[in-house]
Amino acid sequence: MSDARWRLFVALPLPPLVALALYEDLAAVRSRHREARWTALEALHVTLAFLGPVPAERVSALVVRLAAITRSHPGFELSLGSGGGRTRRDGDGVAWISVATGADQVIRLSRDVRSGLDLDARRGGRPPHVTVARRASDPLIVELADARPREPTLTWRADAVVLFRSHLEPRAARYETVTETAMG
Repeated sequence: MSDARWRLFVALPLPPLVALALYEDLAAVRSRHREARWTALEALHVTLAFLGPVPAERVSALVVRLAAITRSHPGFELSLGSGGGRTRRDGDGVAWISVATGADQVIRLSRDVRSGLDLDARRGGRPPHVTVARRASDPLIVELADARPREPTLTWRADAVVLFRSHLEPRAARYETVTETAMG
């Protein structure tokens, strides 16, 4: 039996062109808020469930269960809406762009993933979103919240769910795809 643990989460990754458009939209905001730790272009996603540290020997069984859950949901359209975030007392805030179209489907899928993987259902309290920065200040969060949503909106079809392994590194987390399963 191994004592290795994998830090895992389940997500809907943004397609490369959508991620690039969002990243470009935020360029001016990034330049005004250099203190924030901005999410890398290739790491932008909508989180469905955070599993945390999982014993390596349990990963195969999780992959099988996640595939069954994923196939039970049809693909759906998503679009991004307004910005927002939250700060904590220690000032380590999170800034995000909310999911507009498709939020109800994301919530249902997230609920089913949490239930099917035996996760604490109470952990999914925030509205669906794409985290764009950590160590976000109140001024950054206010700027994102006050900005008008992009026109035309960034829209894509969610057609696969990904189980990611997160590798914590000094400058930012690096995400490794463990498995990707088509929806429907």
